[in-house]
Amino acid sequence: MKKITPEAQKLAEEAAPKFITAVQKSKEARQAHHEEVSVITSLEAFNDDPMLLYACLWYASSEEIAVTMLPAEGC
Repeated sequence: MKKITPEAQKLAEEAAPKFITAVQKSKEARQAHHEEVSVITSLEAFNDDPMLLYACLWYASSEEIAVTMLPAEGC
């Protein structure tokens, strides 16, 4: 998959800054400790916006960071 486009990255950065921060912290931890650290999130964090979800997952993939999705509450 190609690197994230500037438009998709802008969407992720503007609409999900906490997710972007989590990805960057995971990347820093990987570099410092040579261990994989995934971002843990849930679908609820993306406010029922599939494009935002896709942009964020694409961003994490471009940064080579895994994302773990938690099940919805009440499941």
